[in-house]
Amino acid sequence: MYIADCPTFIAAVARLDEVYVKRINEVLTRHKLSTCRQEVGESLEFFQRLKKLSADCNFTAVFAVQSRKASIRDAFIAGICSYIRQRLLEDNVTELQAAFDKAAHSLADAQRNAQSYTSSSVAISANHSLAVNQPECLATKTQ
Repeated sequence: MYIADCPTFIAAVARLDEVYVKRINEVLTRHKLSTCRQEVGESLEFFQRLKKLSADCNFTAVFAVQSRKASIRDAFIAGICSYIRQRLLEDNVTELQAAFDKAAHSLADAQRNAQSYTSSSVAISANHSLAVNQPECLATKTQ
């Protein structure tokens, strides 16, 4: 739809907003808020920085269940390995289940790629073989 096609001034302004106003990535702004740390030598400016970061977080009055899901989503994104976190933050995944599904899909893709890379590796010599560095999410835990 072109602006000339808008029947009213308000509709034209709304159309311009759709095109030119950058939408706020709520998940990214909440991640920035939750991972913000006080810098060396910073005093009350830290509090002001937190207030400024919170302005774009789209906090609203919510029910306990919604607040719980949003908090779990934020903690999940903050705690997951960096390359999956990057994908979730780029895609502005706002729902908890969608974040989990996207992370699971990304992890499965990474594991398949790592396995295909590992299975196609060739030993260099009897004493040496190629080392494969796996991302932190794929590394198996040893106890």
